[in-house]
Amino acid sequence: PELVPGVWVKANRTGVQLLARVVYPRSVDPRTGAPVTALVQGNTYREVGAWERLTVTQVPLLAERQARVLRLQLRQDVDVHEAYLDMVVLNVYGGKGELDLAIDDLEIDGYVEAGVTRDSSTATDGSVQPAAFNAPPIPTQGVAAAPSVQLAGSVLVVGGSPMLPRIVQHRGESLEFLRNLGFNAVWLNSIPSPWQAAEAKRLGMWLIGPPPDVRSGRGIDPAYDSVLAWDLGHGADERQLPMVRDLAAAVRRADGQSSRPRIVEAVESIRTYSRSADLLLLDRRPLGTSISLEGYAGWIQSQLQLARPGTPAWSVIQTEHAPQLLAQCRALGQTPPAVDPEQIERLALTALGAGARGLVFASSGPLDADDAATQVRRMTVELVNRRLELVEPWLAVCANPTPLRVNQPHVSVALFGSVHSHLVVAAHDDALAQLLTPAAQREPLALVVPGVPESTDAYRLSTQGLRPLSHRRVTGGCGVAVDDFTGLATVVFTSDPVLYARLSQTAARTRGRATQLQLALAETRLRDVTAEQQRFAEAQLAPRDAAAALTLAGTQLAQGQRALAGGDLLSADDYAQQATQSILRLRQSIWQSAARGGSTAGIDPVSFYSACAVRRDRLDEPQRAAASLAGGQMEDLDAM
Repeated sequence: PELVPGVWVKANRTGVQLLARVVYPRSVDPRTGAPVTALVQGNTYREVGAWERLTVTQVPLLAERQARVLRLQLRQDVDVHEAYLDMVVLNVYGGKGELDLAIDDLEIDGYVEAGVTRDSSTATDGSVQPAAFNAPPIPTQGVAAAPSVQLAGSVLVVGGSPMLPRIVQHRGESLEFLRNLGFNAVWLNSIPSPWQAAEAKRLGMWLIGPPPDVRSGRGIDPAYDSVLAWDLGHGADERQLPMVRDLAAAVRRADGQSSRPRIVEAVESIRTYSRSADLLLLDRRPLGTSISLEGYAGWIQSQLQLARPGTPAWSVIQTEHAPQLLAQCRALGQTPPAVDPEQIERLALTALGAGARGLVFASSGPLDADDAATQVRRMTVELVNRRLELVEPWLAVCANPTPLRVNQPHVSVALFGSVHSHLVVAAHDDALAQLLTPAAQREPLALVVPGVPESTDAYRLSTQGLRPLSHRRVTGGCGVAVDDFTGLATVVFTSDPVLYARLSQTAARTRGRATQLQLALAETRLRDVTAEQQRFAEAQLAPRDAAAALTLAGTQLAQGQRALAGGDLLSADDYAQQATQSILRLRQSIWQSAARGGSTAGIDPVSFYSACAVRRDRLDEPQRAAASLAGGQMEDLDAM
C-alpha cells in the first residue's frame, strides 16, 4: 500500500498545510555531516470551519522531485534509494492574525512497523556506504569515559572539581560551534540522541535534556554519561506535581549514575518541587523591563527562600530582549536595540551574587545564523564567556558572597571567597542598568577587604592577564586601590602559585580573541550610535557635542585596530575600552535629550531606547479629530 500520512484539522482560516520530512540515508549533507533531508508538501486546508483531512500523497514521486532540487543546491548526487520519512510537520502559519486550530487523528497508511526489516538475502551494492540512521556516525575514536557528576551541598562537582555550568539553549547549532563560543554545556529540548551524547563526550561538553522513557523499569543506558542533569519540565505548577514527582523517582531508580542531579522549573509549590528535584531553574528576564537588577537579585533570593533549605538553583540569563519589546520597537519602524555585553555580564554576576549556582543563556534562535543581529549576539556571548571563565574558580564554589561597603556612591562590591584566595567584584550601580549600560569615567576606587592574610598578593584580573596592585594593611582589612575603574573591575587576592599559573594560562589563551571581540563590538556600537545621532539630529534632539564625541570614538577605535594589527594586545584592549566608554557616554547623552521630551523609562521601557524614542515621541503628540462614532463623546445618555 502507498505510504500516506494524514491528519484531520479544523480552523477559522485557510493556509494550514501538512508536510513530511524525507531522509536520504545514502547521501550525506556536507553542511551538517548528517544525512540529506528535505520537506515535501501535502495539501492545504481550504474548508474554513469544517473538518478536513490533510495528507501527503505520492511520497516516492515527491522525494524524487525534491532530490533533483537538492542535487542543484548541494552540487552532488543525492541517492533516493532507501529514502524514508522520519517526521510529519504541520505548518500552521497562514499569515498575520489569530488562528483557532483543532487537530485530530494523525494516521499513517502503509507504514512499516518497528522491527520489520528487509529480507537478509536482499542484495546491496557493496561500494555504497549508507549514512547513519538520521544522524552522522557516532564518534568513538579517542572518547574517554565521562567523569562523574554530583552535588556537594550546593556546589556542582564534576570529576572531583567544582564546575560553574555555562549552558546555552540549543537551537540546532553544532556542539563544537557552541563549545568554541565558550559554553561548557548545552540544554536540549528533546532526549539526547546517541550521536549527541557521544559527540558531547568527545568534545568535553555536557548535555541537559529530558530523560529517556524510564516507565518500563529499564536502566538508563551508560551512553548518556555525558548528561549533566535531567530536565523534569518547565513552568510546572501544582497540577503537574504528581507527574513530576513520579518521573523524578523513576529517573532516580533507573539512572546508574544515581548522583546525577534532576532539575525542574517550578512556578508554584516550589518547596514541594524542591523535595523531588535536586536543582531549580529560575527564569526571570529583567533586561528591557522596569525590573532593576537589584529587584532581580531580590527575586532570586526570595525563590531560594521558598525552596527546601540548601536547594541550589540555576538562573536563566538573557542574551536578547523580550519578544514583546522587540515587537513594539518594530511597530515604531525601528531596529530593536541589542543587549550590551556589560548588561549580560552584570546580569550573570548579579544572579551568582544572589545565590544562583549555574547560568543558562537563553536563545530564541540559532547562534550560527548570518544576520547582523545574530552576529552581534554571537560575539557578545563569546566575550562574556571568556570573562566568566577567568573568575570561575570562585563563582563555582562560593554560594553566598559578602557585600562590601565603599565610600564611593553608585558602586556595589561583592567578595567571593575560597580556601586559598579571594575575588572582589566591583561594579557601577545604576537604577536603570537593565535598560542601558551606564557610562563611567575613569576614576580611582579604594577597597578595604576583610579576612585577607598579610602574605597575600593583590592583582587586577582581566582578559589581558594579572596586573599587580599595591596593597597595605589598614583598619578593617587589606586596603587596595584600583586607579582606572571604569564600571567593572575584578581584583584577586592570592598567594597560591598554582592558581596564579592557572589564571595566567587562561588569560593567555583568551586575550587575543577577547581583544578582537571588544574592538568588533565597539565598531558595531559606533555604527549604531551614529545612526541614532542622525535620527535625533533630524528631530532637533541631538546633543550639541555629538559630532565631536563620534569623532573621538572613531579615533580611539582606529588606534585600537592599529595596535591589534601590530600585536600590541594590551594597548588595543585599552583603546577598545576607551572607545566603548565614549560611545556609551554619547548614547546616554542622546537618551537624556529624548528623556527631556517626556520619556518615562521606569514605566515605559520602549520610550527609553533612543532607537525608538523619536517615533515614540510622535505618539505623545495630541491628535484631535472629529468623533466618527455616533454618541462617541459619551455626553448624551439618550444617544448612549
